Amino acid sequence: MGQMLKTFFASMFTTEYVDELPECKNIFYGNDEDKLSNYSISPSMVKAKLLKLKMNEAPGVDLVGTNMLVEL
Repeated sequence: MGQMLKTFFASMFTTEYVDELPECKNIFYGNDEDKLSNYSISPSMVKAKLLKLKMNEAPGVDLVGTNMLVEL
């Protein structure tokens, strides 16, 4: 199952050429100590969000349905 998901999702990504990336515009104008520099996401946080998803919704462009996400 894991290999199947890896193969599927690997086909969704493209190779980007980092030499041709545009400059990013800075949109944060606060102090460095106000930046969100440390943020952790726990498995329980992810599970809580997954359980709040609507189960009858159609899958997105990745074709992964809500049921599949919750059961994993």
